[in-house]
Amino acid sequence: MRSVNPDGSVVCESAAAANAIYQPAMRPWVLDLGSLGANYCCYLRGFTDGTNGYLVPFGLNGVAGNQGRLVRFNMDAFTTAATSSVDVAAVDPNAVGFIGGFTDGRYAWLVPFNGSKAARVDLANFGTGGVRAVDFATIDPALTGFSGGFSNGKYGVMVPSYMRAVSGFYQKAVRIQLQEGAGTQ
Repeated sequence: MRSVNPDGSVVCESAAAANAIYQPAMRPWVLDLGSLGANYCCYLRGFTDGTNGYLVPFGLNGVAGNQGRLVRFNMDAFTTAATSSVDVAAVDPNAVGFIGGFTDGRYAWLVPFNGSKAARVDLANFGTGGVRAVDFATIDPALTGFSGGFSNGKYGVMVPSYMRAVSGFYQKAVRIQLQEGAGTQ
């Protein structure tokens, strides 16, 4: 505790006492996804909508493992009881292997890593009924191989990958008009 002496000098707490007061704010909390099952693994990146955190499933197309289970957890509670998930691959088995994601407040968008299928998940209907796969290759076969994404609330952008494609480097970014859903611009 701090105190002020009659002469105006200040007495501060010891370093040990200060650490006891301030250290809990720096104490890490652990969310053990493994306790939810073996399919809760293999995440590379995440994002937040302010209330919830989301873990993006990473995987390579054709490689066994979790490639489509998006996990949502409450940032304040940070417990498995406050955790839910949706398996995007249950809706479209080819919408797997994501590298990043973002939200526009209504939907979560998952960015495809080495494929062309992005996924849009309705945050108010966080289940398979709220999942829609969007295949960018139907617009342009070169729209594949992304390394992340971001949103300003009006548009979402899929960033082309820095990795080399079979026929050259990935060079095409995708912009999605978010208010109208899955349409691209």
